[in-house]
Amino acid sequence: MLAIYLSLLDTQEQQDKFEYLYNRYKGLMFYVAFSVANDHFLAEDIVHETFLRLGRIIDDVRLDDERETKRFLKVTTHNLAIDQLRKLHNTQSWSNDALEFKMDEDTVPDPETVVIDQDAFERLISRVGSMDEIYRTPLSLRIQGYKILEIADLLEINPQTVKVRLYRARKILIAEMEGESDGTQA
Repeated sequence: MLAIYLSLLDTQEQQDKFEYLYNRYKGLMFYVAFSVANDHFLAEDIVHETFLRLGRIIDDVRLDDERETKRFLKVTTHNLAIDQLRKLHNTQSWSNDALEFKMDEDTVPDPETVVIDQDAFERLISRVGSMDEIYRTPLSLRIQGYKILEIADLLEINPQTVKVRLYRARKILIAEMEGESDGTQA
């Protein structure tokens, strides 16, 4: 997963700083996310989203005061976890009793499912990495959370062109993944 984050950064200095933060604080961030969400998978999503956001502001993150860095990451992860729970609560019409994210034996996937999901994810990332640059760049920026207009400004192209490239990138990925599931590709 670290390789994906690093590929989104521009300079070696940014990559080194991000790698340090990732290796040093990912466990702490997961602990904070899990303590709010009480769900293993949701906590992983929260940590992932936090790292994506961290990648956008990596130049502003200071490493000179470890206590301050730790506090910043804890607060950022906690706030994002709260936001995710609110979003989840607002998008699903569940009662408060049903909105429990307790991890139990029924929610833990079997090892085979984990391996299959991980393999599919790695193939998808590989396909994105091998896409033509005109499709890969807007897709990567969109995944990072940039809006269409922001991507257009960054790439200095028309917003409609960004939409078309995103549509085509998705279409390429879907076609390749469907072809793979049909057994037409290796």
